[in-house]
Amino acid sequence: MTLAKVADAMTGRFAGAAPLGGTVKFDLGGDGTLFIDGTGAANTVTHNNNDGANCTISMSAGDFDDMINGRLQPTMAFMTGKMRVEGDMGLAMKLGQLV
Repeated sequence: MTLAKVADAMTGRFAGAAPLGGTVKFDLGGDGTLFIDGTGAANTVTHNNNDGANCTISMSAGDFDDMINGRLQPTMAFMTGKMRVEGDMGLAMKLGQLV
């Protein structure tokens, strides 16, 4: 699945959800980035946006795929070192309920 399709799927998951109140970037290494802007009236998702974010989550594209498809729980990914979080941990925790 391309990052553009993943961004579209994530937009669907965030539809109707309250704005996160900040920005989050998923850094998937050489596979690119997903950027979630929750500072406006709704959460928007774009791909390969390298703007600074309140929270940056780094993980492999394979682990990200497992996470968004329910094969890897966000807490387990963090605890086992498959996911690193820099910045606002509260935003990362909000994402856990939506991803």
